[in-house]
Amino acid sequence: MTFTVELQSMRLGIKLKFFLLGWLVLALSAAHSQVGVQIPSSQKFNGEPITLNAWLFWAPALNQDHRSQAAVVLLHGCAGALDAKGKLSHRMTDYAQRFNEQGWHALVLDSLTPRGVKQICTQPYSKRLITPLLRAQDVLDAHAWLTEQKGIDQDHIGYVGWSNGGSTVLAATNLNNAVVAASSLRPVAAAVFYPGCVEDLNLGYRPNAPMLIQVGDRDDWTHMGPCKAMVEQALEPKPEIIAYPGAYHQFDSEQDVKIRYDVGSGKGVHYGGNPGANLASKKRLIEFLKIELE
Repeated sequence: MTFTVELQSMRLGIKLKFFLLGWLVLALSAAHSQVGVQIPSSQKFNGEPITLNAWLFWAPALNQDHRSQAAVVLLHGCAGALDAKGKLSHRMTDYAQRFNEQGWHALVLDSLTPRGVKQICTQPYSKRLITPLLRAQDVLDAHAWLTEQKGIDQDHIGYVGWSNGGSTVLAATNLNNAVVAASSLRPVAAAVFYPGCVEDLNLGYRPNAPMLIQVGDRDDWTHMGPCKAMVEQALEPKPEIIAYPGAYHQFDSEQDVKIRYDVGSGKGVHYGGNPGANLASKKRLIEFLKIELE
């Protein structure tokens, strides 16, 4: 009886060791899928050359012959790509992992810290040096860098941006912008959440790719009105715009709705999640990208 118990304990111990080893391999694999990279910038800031910071999330191989797979460039909002602890924000990592689950590589691009800035939310719009148009060149530089990386399908690259990053995506896909018109790079698809659309409305939006725009109808930070007007006037391919009822800025989050008084006019703007809009917008985003990226 004692021998039987000892043998069972040994077998249990061996199984536990194999389980822990397998878990460790998976954990290390997941950790190694995110790689910090530096991307040369084609522009200077305050007269000095800069290098852009980025994080590349490699998607699992979808096939045994490791054929190249699509990639998505992620553009952060005015708060930057990093959280208060200096790590990638939850939004960036969450969406990068969602894209990885679809078999798409994800590149999170940081436009602020290489320029010595942590956030631009509290800066008046008229005094901002880091603008969506300036960041549009960052997008093109990142796109060019991706086309040179092994394992990435250079013909299937898309852009996704949030708030100021959404405005950046609009600027980076508008053929009425000189930097875009002069570039041979074209995304196969682009999607934005609650962008500011005033600049591209005034300029006229001439998209170089299919575009999905998702906004909240109660957004008082970046109002949906200019976006709807921009879409109505836009040339083909006509952007798709979805407005979620009762949704504020950053509706694609799980945080409670709060008010900020340190941005915009100072009168207070709402931001925070909306359960229905959160689920619906993420579902629509994946559906849209699956059609265009694959």
